[in-house]
Amino acid sequence: MCNIVTFRFTCQHTLRRQRSRCGGTKHKITASSRKAACIAKSLLTIHLGVECGPCQHRAWEGAWKLTLERANKFLEKVQQRDMPGVTEIGALVKELEVKYASASWDTRNMFAPEVKPKVSRVKHSWYEKLPSPLPHEVLPEDVVDFKAKQWHEMDEHDYDGNYVASTDPVHPVTTDYSHPLDDDDGSWILQHISLEEVQAAASDEWMDFNKGSQWTWDDSDTISIKPQTTSPPPPPRPSTPPIPNSTRAWYDNQRKVLNQRKKSDINKFYRDWLYLSRCEMRGFEGPEGRHIGEPSGRVRRGSVSMGRGSGITSRRL
Repeated sequence: MCNIVTFRFTCQHTLRRQRSRCGGTKHKITASSRKAACIAKSLLTIHLGVECGPCQHRAWEGAWKLTLERANKFLEKVQQRDMPGVTEIGALVKELEVKYASASWDTRNMFAPEVKPKVSRVKHSWYEKLPSPLPHEVLPEDVVDFKAKQWHEMDEHDYDGNYVASTDPVHPVTTDYSHPLDDDDGSWILQHISLEEVQAAASDEWMDFNKGSQWTWDDSDTISIKPQTTSPPPPPRPSTPPIPNSTRAWYDNQRKVLNQRKKSDINKFYRDWLYLSRCEMRGFEGPEGRHIGEPSGRVRRGSVSMGRGSGITSRRL
């Protein structure tokens, strides 16, 4: 059945409101058709202690019309008897009519309009039997109740209340932030130096950069600055001493030769020092086996060359 509520006012007028409609699954077979068995009767009647909106509006309208009628009759009698104050009384009557017109416009929000929605009859439909939802109900044992975090039971990996330790053996979770090379002493470089470099003698090797790069510190496309009079700070060296005849010892020997030429030409000294440092960088590999790229196209892969006629022999790295 449809859910219908009836409101009854003190003026004995009623208003029916349909709160919900039925599905029309119950049928009534007639001689010519099949209809829904719902007759849409009210299930509840609510008595209100006020009049309906149209009755309230008529009462308000009657009071104003009576006031205007009495004012107009009084004005007519004053005019018939030719009494003084006709002009003032006429102005008051016109002011009263203006107030009535303004109040009539405001009554649209004071009283409910006379609207009686028609409760239509539902159309018949067919009843569909649905399966019981009990097989899909959630049982108490299906609800996972997470235990509250007990901070006094923290282990090594439980540093957060919502933290779940990893069970992946390939990527274990750890809170150790130390680096594997923190305590490195530099001995790993010996694994990347060939036996020929260790056995080769570098005592007769020397350097000459007279015919090296043509770039100088006095070029016009660079900012001219006064060269430093002090030698650049030496790079940090590993704690272990260099092995004789190794790549590191060979570059140390070349830097000693450069320091002897520092007083003769300071610009040439810094230029050759920079070039030697770049060559030394690509002479080593990183701890993971990654080669450092060449500083320029002049250095061939796997060797250090200072140019034609520089006076220094090429060295295989």
